[in-house]
Amino acid sequence: MPILRSTHTLQIPLPGVRKMMTQRDQVHAQLRVLGMKHTWEIIANIKNGSKFMKQIARETRIPYTTVQKRINDMEEAGIVRVFSDIDRETGKFIRKVRISRFKINIDPYTIEKLVTAYVQDY
Repeated sequence: MPILRSTHTLQIPLPGVRKMMTQRDQVHAQLRVLGMKHTWEIIANIKNGSKFMKQIARETRIPYTTVQKRINDMEEAGIVRVFSDIDRETGKFIRKVRISRFKINIDPYTIEKLVTAYVQDY
């Protein structure tokens, strides 16, 4: 799994991201999603393996539509991956969610580098 690395200990996974993002945009998206309600509960729930959304909603007692929205936000930010599978009991297609390997190490020097790169690009 490719990981971007900078000299300032910033590591960001890119798999699962639907659109091309700059490193700055990726960090911003991840921090934004990690600050949203229920994100941490969902991550804790799937940290040991993939689960389907209905299972996550049931186990966390988070409304299903909220789980769907948050999973979509997390997928866009590269925090989780969503894939199709077949339910063994019903034979129906289901969407399963698994955690992506991600790590954010950020300090003032990294922020300065990201801001400087952003200003130079625009």
